[in-house]
Amino acid sequence: MAARHFTPESIHRRRWWILAALCTSLVVIAIDNTVLNVALPTIQNDLNASNTELQWIVDGYILVFAAMLLTMGTLGDRFGRHRALMGGLVVFGIFSFLSGFAETPGQLIVTRVLQGLGGAAIMPSTLSILMNVFDDEVERERAIGIWAAVTGAGVALGPVVGGGLIAMFDTWKPVFWINVPIVLVALMLGARLIPPSKDPAAPKLDLVGGVLSTAGLFGVVFGIIESSAAPAGWVDPIVLGPLAGGVLALVLFVFWERHTNQPMLEVGLFKNMRFTAASVAIGLIFFSLMGGTYVFTQYLQYVQGFSPLEAGLRTLPLSLAIMIFAPISARVDMRIGAKLTIGSGLAAMVVGFLMNSFFEVDTAYWYVALSIGLIGTAMGMSMTPATNSIMGALPPEKAGIGSATNDVTRQVGGTLGVAVLGAILSKKYATQLGASLDTLPVKVQDHIGPVRTLLETSVDAAVKLSEKARAQGAPDEYVNDVIGFARQAFVEGQSFAYLVAASTACVGLIITVIWLPARSSGRPEVAPQPTTAGDKERS
Repeated sequence: MAARHFTPESIHRRRWWILAALCTSLVVIAIDNTVLNVALPTIQNDLNASNTELQWIVDGYILVFAAMLLTMGTLGDRFGRHRALMGGLVVFGIFSFLSGFAETPGQLIVTRVLQGLGGAAIMPSTLSILMNVFDDEVERERAIGIWAAVTGAGVALGPVVGGGLIAMFDTWKPVFWINVPIVLVALMLGARLIPPSKDPAAPKLDLVGGVLSTAGLFGVVFGIIESSAAPAGWVDPIVLGPLAGGVLALVLFVFWERHTNQPMLEVGLFKNMRFTAASVAIGLIFFSLMGGTYVFTQYLQYVQGFSPLEAGLRTLPLSLAIMIFAPISARVDMRIGAKLTIGSGLAAMVVGFLMNSFFEVDTAYWYVALSIGLIGTAMGMSMTPATNSIMGALPPEKAGIGSATNDVTRQVGGTLGVAVLGAILSKKYATQLGASLDTLPVKVQDHIGPVRTLLETSVDAAVKLSEKARAQGAPDEYVNDVIGFARQAFVEGQSFAYLVAASTACVGLIITVIWLPARSSGRPEVAPQPTTAGDKERS
């Protein structure tokens, strides 16, 4: 489209339509973060995937997404955010389509990783374009509220969409194929509505920084995921090695970014406590949300016995609360300030996850709906003012940096949430089930000995193996005992995982109360000062 079509007047006139186009692009990756959760049992059964492989199907996408965000944000600033957005949509759509044809867990992990590359180009482009389109402060805050609501609601609606597709088609494959028509609509809207923009003083690519950040995040998350399956747990070499290497790479990344003339991430930005406190808070929020959702959807299916669609529908209080309160929180933020708005949201999140920790095998749904509705309210109240605090701490010319940092904290927090809470759940489940199986008569223990390791891998495997044994003539009372032990072991594991999620949200609350300034709107309190030649060049 000719550049003359995008005049300042035409952009301003169409600004809300542009936001709609950006949100269409955003919703596909927001939903994709959790749409798999209700499909995991179906995928596990169809592809014979282990618990660790299931975690990598989820985390492989999020990890690459998070690791590549800074690099993709830099490419967008240098070559054009519109181009980055459109290219990301194409890559995301292609590998979403191919994911549906995977025949092994390994193939699905590979296509998910490549999906992550596309997602990493999409997300930072949407927020940085938004920041350039909306120049009025009040309208910008409203637009960010809608952007945040779409992000959070997409994450929460993923299980509903996934459950509905599985019920309709009786297979997990449409969970990926549904992305294709959404991507096509986003491409058409983007080509028609979204104006080109880029940083005319964009620095050269920081290849060393990109390699170090990617290696660091990969090592840390790989170690955490493997901790649940490693024979020696956290002290196993396959866990300690990647963890140590990842931490070292991240330390080197910070050192490199502080001394290179053209850094990928301006470390000096974190001297601004408004920027830092909001970034940490939003990372911890997504740690709890993504990890908690990963655990919760399995509880509904594995323990309470709901179908994927039934499980997805039962997550609606979470998504509806986010959609309602994310736009409202922008107005609340302007009245009482970011500290109180984000703080109240995080306090509600702590209470919600504490309520989750009391889930039992037969917990009534009204209690479940109340607890996850409270978590959704907390998410809605926290996300918008936290994003505003990050973006408002920077001058407009730094919008690309702020957007990439905001997205990195979200995705890294979500990745670590799934990894940590998933590892805690798996380890606690195996330990608890093993102790329960030891109470069975010796004769029964001898009978289940050959499959005991499989029983301890997941509650789904335990139920299926037990039902298979029943069909082969095993006594009902012992089969029911094993199934009951497995479900109770899962409940014990998830309770501990939810306590960790509550503790994480509590840390975010403390950080918010101590370090976040009261207001998120207005001009930056402290503009980041150039510390290198690269900084001066961009300033």
